[in-house]
Amino acid sequence: FTKQVKDRQFIINYLSHIPRRASVAASNNIGSHLSQRQRIYTLPLGIDKADIIVFFLNDSESQQSIKTEKEQLKKIRTNRNYKVNVEKNSFIVFVKNK
Repeated sequence: FTKQVKDRQFIINYLSHIPRRASVAASNNIGSHLSQRQRIYTLPLGIDKADIIVFFLNDSESQQSIKTEKEQLKKIRTNRNYKVNVEKNSFIVFVKNK
């Protein structure tokens, strides 16, 4: 029933290299991979607080969630406090400027 996620190995590898002390805000569908952190937020919570913001825009079961996350993505792209660190298909990561 499930379809293999495109770029799965790239995403897993990237997530495993996020520093443990970094706070992260993430899409609900990727947050479980980051849940062992002290400071983890589910988007839209954590925007402007998190060191790293992770979007994974492929949740076909929740179109409303995808619509909301795409709106958040547009806003964060214009936020001068963050810059794109990686963008590969539906996986987009922003890092807070220091």
